[in-house]
Amino acid sequence: MKAYFLAAVAAMTVYSAAYASDLPSKKASGAVVSSGSKLYDWSGAYVGINGGYGTSNSDITNVQFGSGTLYSYPEEDGSFKMSGGLVGAQLGYNYQAGNMVYGFDADFDFGNMKGSYAFPDPNQINLDGELQSIGTVRARFGYAMDNLLIFATGGLAYGSTKAALSSVTPPVVTASGSKSYIGYTVGGGIEYGLTKNWTVKAEYLYVDLGKQSNTYTFTGDVAEAAADTSLTSNIVRIGLNYKF
Repeated sequence: MKAYFLAAVAAMTVYSAAYASDLPSKKASGAVVSSGSKLYDWSGAYVGINGGYGTSNSDITNVQFGSGTLYSYPEEDGSFKMSGGLVGAQLGYNYQAGNMVYGFDADFDFGNMKGSYAFPDPNQINLDGELQSIGTVRARFGYAMDNLLIFATGGLAYGSTKAALSSVTPPVVTASGSKSYIGYTVGGGIEYGLTKNWTVKAEYLYVDLGKQSNTYTFTGDVAEAAADTSLTSNIVRIGLNYKF
């Protein structure tokens, strides 16, 4: 995942250099200010869109299949991975003091990160999990080199998941449920000013959504499945912002 981010950063850096070399010596309407003129202004509010890819790891602990007619025993702990795409939107505000840029960023993404896990039991219970959405509210601290901004970020993260359980061996029983998580995120990235109002960015986020207790009731049986699940994610995104 970090390799994807480094590749994106390298590509944007090369593009930034090529783009800057093609700029005219005089300021054009709406264009980035060229070398020798007033430095690029990062201050103000912005809105934008983003998309990317993420991988998540979910640890399953304290698993217990309850007092039903089919299942009544504790399970082994386990873990499984989910992966998939993300797409969403963001808004924020920057304040600039010299080369230092401070601000906040809030975003929300719909996710299609999916994975599965097979419990090691004689009834062959399978779990299909999905991270359906993820959002953050973060502070950003950056260093601007004209129209190139390098930043670190961190703050609150939240998300929602959906899980479905089903048995393979007859009689087949199923269960499903959803859960909301809250935790934290840290990361960093680069942003490049294309024009006075338009910027592009690439960023990496590590997200820890903490641990939640889950209970599922199987159809066709009085058994309940209970487990604690924790969720961490690595996310790489690119975005396009319009700065007011």
